[in-house]
Parts: sequence; structure tokens; C-alpha cells
Amino acid sequence: RIHVSEPGQAPTLAVVPAAYGLTVPRRWYSCAHRTVLSARVCSTFRHPTTNKILMFIRIITVLAAATLGEEMTRIHVSEREVEASDYAQTKGHVHTEESASFVPELALCVACAAALHWSSSKKSVVKQAPPPEIKQAVSPRQAQVRRGPPADRRVDRSAVQNNHKICACDRAEEILALVGEIGHTFNEVNLATALHRVAKHCKRSRRDSAPLLARPEMETLLTMATARLPDFNVQGVSNAFWALATLKIAPESHHKLVAQLRTVAAGRVAEFQPQGLANTAWACATLGIQDPVLMDQLSVSCLKSLHAFNTQDLANVAWAFATVHHTADDLFTAIAAAAIPQLDQFNPQELSNIVWSFKARRQPQQDAGFFVAVAECAATRTGALPMSALVNLVWSFASAGVAHKGFLEAVTNTVVGRSGGMSAQDLATLLWAAATLKYRDERLLEAAGALILRLAPEMTGHDISNAVWALATLRYRHRAGLDRLAEEALAQRARLQPQAVSNVLWGFATVGHVHKEMFAGLGEVLIAQAPRYNAAQIVASATAMSKHGTPEAMAALVAAASEILPTFNNNALVTLADACAAPQYAGLLRGIRSRLQEAGARLAPRQEAMLAQAMAAAGVDAC
Repeated sequence: RIHVSEPGQAPTLAVVPAAYGLTVPRRWYSCAHRTVLSARVCSTFRHPTTNKILMFIRIITVLAAATLGEEMTRIHVSEREVEASDYAQTKGHVHTEESASFVPELALCVACAAALHWSSSKKSVVKQAPPPEIKQAVSPRQAQVRRGPPADRRVDRSAVQNNHKICACDRAEEILALVGEIGHTFNEVNLATALHRVAKHCKRSRRDSAPLLARPEMETLLTMATARLPDFNVQGVSNAFWALATLKIAPESHHKLVAQLRTVAAGRVAEFQPQGLANTAWACATLGIQDPVLMDQLSVSCLKSLHAFNTQDLANVAWAFATVHHTADDLFTAIAAAAIPQLDQFNPQELSNIVWSFKARRQPQQDAGFFVAVAECAATRTGALPMSALVNLVWSFASAGVAHKGFLEAVTNTVVGRSGGMSAQDLATLLWAAATLKYRDERLLEAAGALILRLAPEMTGHDISNAVWALATLRYRHRAGLDRLAEEALAQRARLQPQAVSNVLWGFATVGHVHKEMFAGLGEVLIAQAPRYNAAQIVASATAMSKHGTPEAMAALVAAASEILPTFNNNALVTLADACAAPQYAGLLRGIRSRLQEAGARLAPRQEAMLAQAMAAAGVDAC
């Protein structure tokens, strides 16, 4: 940091860890005379923050140059950036592997050189007439003439004004109205900006995009964007991809635009910035685009730019590749290495997404260390997370099959300590996760039982199904809570799906909690739904109804099972035979026997004994 009290005075120098700003008096740049300071940086860095380092050097150089005199008007700093894998070959370069130590040294050298120059040539700088070419450049006559930039660099002022108008709109409808009024004057930058801002406003307001997509101005915007897409810059291409995904535009409805985006992106993906890479990958996955070539190119570019990714970029890229099931082992390995040191900076949603992504790629042995690192980090943050975010994170670990004891204990302590902020859906999801991970903690289950009494009226059929299944899986019988769940299941029976009905029936039968009204009511639903049941749902329902159900419900299940018997596996066949061990179901058991014989099934001793007992009870020979 260089402190200058007055222009022309010697500077006070201080080396500090970082420079965050630059303030130079405007009059230093507006005098008639100018002093030119050129500082050529010819060096390379094997470090991910090369651009930040060069900017830091530039700031220091500008501040040092500003001390040369009050008549300072022009500062020229040029640098030659080379690839991180090369070494500078120019004379006088700094050759170091440690860029962190290089920056203060070079900054101090530049500042001291400026101070020495000020000390030795202050008088000459002030009194010496400026060079003829500089004097000519700032003569009064020439100063009155404003020369524009070269023809190839001139800015389309109408396009700039259009962009200002687009950015000034507070709602997506205002932008579309602007498209209808002056859309014919939009260039490629305006089109990209309009498309991006419409999607951004829609996302912020959390509105359904369907009404916007139905407007004729939106169709006009998409048509113009399709025509001008080859002229979009790389930022515009990635923004357009993001906008299509955010607005949930079906690729088949605008296949030409999507196809052009894929082609343009594939040809220019190497030029994308880190955020552009992450957004494009996320958009491809969200739109359901299966493009192995584009994903391969994105993988290569992401690997090169991974050092510059923030936590959201890392999570989005991992989620995108996992969603489209694109194999990228090197990329996932690099993402894990980049994410672990900064796990404490991930927000809950990002943590959930990245855990799910690594689970979805199905490499548990390779990713075991990553899961442990995430769990250990999450265990220290459970108390600070909102309840919904905490439950979502637990769900991610359960989906990945990661049962980290320290993390689950921390979750239990948090839930027991502040269960007031939990919703009905959160409670059902938490119970499902605990049962999936086979984590049984009496404190957690007692707290869940108390919450069921309060939150049961707010539960959906899916929530009731998950809660009952979890309690039965963990073999926890909370009488009052189960009675409350039975009442809600009975009240919502007309809206329950087959999976929910079978889960509730199986759960109550498993824990031995008989609620006669509920079994009777769900039995009626089962009779109507039985033809839609799959093998697993038939087995679960038959196991429950054989003990507590009605003959009519069992008859409906037997008829449904006979229709789809070839879809049952050996274990399901034996369990179904055990549930239907009665003479009236002898026909079904003969079918089960034939099916097992055709498959040449080899059963475990326990299964053989169970099957023989069922056949004997039904009066069927057990061959």
C-alpha cells in the first residue's frame, strides 16, 4: 500500500497482504503535461490466481507512478500473460514457484523504483518540457476535436441504449413489452441480455414461466435469438443456455434454437469463463439434453478452469454430469479435491447437491473419503442450519447410503433441542432417512413421536406413508402417534396412492398395532386399486391383510398376483405363499410352485421350510 499525502511528495511504503481499492486524485490525469511510466511484467506463475496477481501488480504500479508529480496524466501498464505451463524467456524475469512471495517483492520493487525516480528526477520531471509527440497529442486545438475509436471498435450507441432500457425493467413483462416496441432494433447483445433478464426476473419472483412463454413477444424474442445466435459472444451463449433451462423451455418446442446453442457452445466452449461452463452444464442437465460430445468438451474445459470455480459452480457441474449419467471420473476426482478444502463455504443446498451427485455416479469406494469429509464438516454446522436445510442434507446422506455416526448424532441433538421449526414434510423425510440408514436413537424417535401428534393433520398421504414405514422399519411403536397417523390415513384414503396404502398396511402390521377402522377403510381402497399394484405392493399388502384384513381384500390381492406372477422374484414368491397359506388360495400356491420349478430356483433352508409349511396349510403338494 502506498500512501501519498500530496502530489509530488515522497511516498510512504507499506507491504500488506492484499490491496482492495485504488483512489487517485482526478486532477493527476487532467493536466497539460504527462509523464509515461511503462512497467512490463514478463513472468509466469504456476498458480491459479495469475490474473489476480497481475491486477495487484497493476494497482501497485499505478499508485507508484502517481507519485511522480502533480502533472501526471497518463499511466501505461502493459503485461505479457503466458500459459501457466511455460516459463518467461525475457531478460530480467522473476523465476519463482512461490507466487505468494513474489507479489510483495515485485510490488515493493516497483514502488521503490518509483520513489527513487521521484527523488532523482523530480525537478527534471516538473521543469522539462513534454516530448513533442505528447505535446502535440494534447494541444488545445487537438483537444477540441474528439476522435472516436477505430471503425472496428466503435460502439453501437443505440444498442447501448437498448441494453440500458432492458436492464432498467423491473419485471419480465416489461422486457417483453420492450421487445414488442423496439425489438427490431436489437443486436445480438440486446437479445442475449433480454433473454437472460426475462429468465432472471422469472426466477426471482418464483413464478410459473408458462404464461410468459405463451406471449407472442416471447416467441419473437426466441425467433430473433435463433437467427442471431452465431453472433453471440461466449457470455451470451452461456446466458442463453441458462435462460432456456430456467424458463423450462422444452427442447422439442424450440429444437432449432437448442440445436444451434449446442453447436455454437461445442465450438467455443474452450473460451467460456468458469461460471459460463457451470451454467452451460447445468442447463444441459436441466433441459435433459444428451450430448456426449458437448459434455466431453465441457469436462475438459472444466478441468482446466476448476481452480477458479466457486462452491456453486462445483456443485452445479457435479450435479449436471451426474444427472445426465455422463462418465467423467477425472472431473469428479478433481471436484472432490477442490471441494474438500472449502466445504465450510458451501451452503446447505450446495452440500446436498454435491453429495447426491457423488452418490448418483455409483463409485462408493472411490468417493468414501469425500463422503467422510463432507459428513465431518456438516456435523459442525447442524446447529446453525435452518431445519429444512438440515433435513435436506440428511436426506442426501441417506440417499447416498452414508451413515456417519458423528453427523447423525449431531442431527439428533439439533432436532431434540429445537424441533419447533420442523414441518410435517421435514419430519417424514427425517424419519425416512433414519430408517434408510438404520439409525435408531431413542431420543430422536421420542421427539418424532411427539411431533407426529402435533403435525399429523398437516401431513400428506406421502408423508404418512414415509412416517409409518420408517417407524415400522426401526421397530418403534409409539401408540399415540400411530393412532394419529391411522386417523389421518383413514381421512385421506381416497387420495392415497397404491404405494402409500401398501406401506401403511405393512407398517401397522409389522409393529403389531391394530387399528380396525383403518384396516377396514384401506381394505376398501385396496379392492379398487389391486389391479394397479406391482409385485412388491401386493406382497406387502397381503402380509398385512392376511392377519388383519377382510376376505374380500385378500381375494382382490390374490387375483392381482395371479395376473403378474412372472414378475415376482423368488423371495417375493415365498413371502406371498406364506401370506396366502390357506385352502381357498390353493390355486395361487400351485402357480407359485410351478413358477419356482420353471425358474430352477435354489432356496435357502429357511425359505424352503416356509414354503413347505404354506403348501401344507393350503393342501398343495410341495415338490
